[in-house]
Amino acid sequence: MMLKRIIVIDDEPHYRELIKEFSSLISVECMSFAQWSDEIIEYADKNTLLFLDIHMPNQDGIDTLMELNRLRIEAGVVILSGAEEGVVASVMKLGEVMHLTMLGQLNKPFSIQRFKEKVAAFQADKRKYADTQLKLGALEITEQELTEFFEKGWFYPVYQPQIAPKTQTIFGVECLARLDHPDLGPISPLSFIDDLIRLELIDQFTLLLIEKALTELGPYLKKNRHVAISFNVSAMSLNRTFTSNTINLCQELGVSSGQITIEITETKAITLSEEALYSVSKLRAAKFNLSVDDFGTGHSTMMQLHELPFNELKIDRSFISKITLSSAALKIVEATIKMAQSLSFNVVVEGIETQTQLDLVSALGNCYVQGYIYSKPIPAQEFVEFSNALQGL
Repeated sequence: MMLKRIIVIDDEPHYRELIKEFSSLISVECMSFAQWSDEIIEYADKNTLLFLDIHMPNQDGIDTLMELNRLRIEAGVVILSGAEEGVVASVMKLGEVMHLTMLGQLNKPFSIQRFKEKVAAFQADKRKYADTQLKLGALEITEQELTEFFEKGWFYPVYQPQIAPKTQTIFGVECLARLDHPDLGPISPLSFIDDLIRLELIDQFTLLLIEKALTELGPYLKKNRHVAISFNVSAMSLNRTFTSNTINLCQELGVSSGQITIEITETKAITLSEEALYSVSKLRAAKFNLSVDDFGTGHSTMMQLHELPFNELKIDRSFISKITLSSAALKIVEATIKMAQSLSFNVVVEGIETQTQLDLVSALGNCYVQGYIYSKPIPAQEFVEFSNALQGL
């Protein structure tokens, strides 16, 4: 799905005319409005990019966002404003909470280059959606159905590369789960992980994914000893049995523990559980890497970095999506990278989707990046081909 129409809602005639002019230069139809109009409902579909000012008389941009949500309008939204950064950040967050497609901010005044970047962001978002074809939302899967999924082998791994941007070399690869549903197609783990935890099948699922991934990529990992593969592991899975099974599985498949990274989610549970503390200690003693997943969100804290044997930190995509819009977000990312480096942690920045984001993050220090700018999650053979191409093989 590509861009078919641009709509601008702004009470300033100059900016309405400017966006119409820029739209004509890229051969896209543009409709302009000084304020909200019911006519917009007819045209603002999922192939529409909407530029929305915040400060307008009568109905401002904040109330207009509420209207877009009420009407379930699927257009991509760019905040067009000269408002202070904190206001824009909160308006962006409001749109995200309402599950609108928020594509950032276009500061006034702006150039055609900045305008084109927002158009590119819209098109990238649509391509990403089309590529993944993942169905989201609760499926209300029963225990019997999940057991059937295991038996029929419908769970499978895909892989997303982690790149050192300054050298353009592969540092690692994250293994991500999918469910190949016969009726719905590929299903995101967001739709079934909670069910696996609720039905106490999460350990079985994680070990299955590790076994499949190490079987598929084992030959590649043995040939590329500098590359690590990471797996998301719930803190609730960190018990003696799971830890022992994980260590034994890696030994049986002949993959070095130093090439395995365990990304721990729900990190608060670790500080409350003797079993979890035992597990992270055993894993690090066995030379596995331990990563704080989605640092800066949820329960991850500075104290855990001090008390637990982590050696990697992942900066959550929720910060990265804002670094081109908010100097505060950029400073938080910079401070996090510097802190992690002072602790001799590897830093992986996830959710990099644009060249601007990549340039900003690369300038902050030595870190590794993961995101659609390099590759979507892909099957094992495609990942190997991607790696070989990057190495010039």
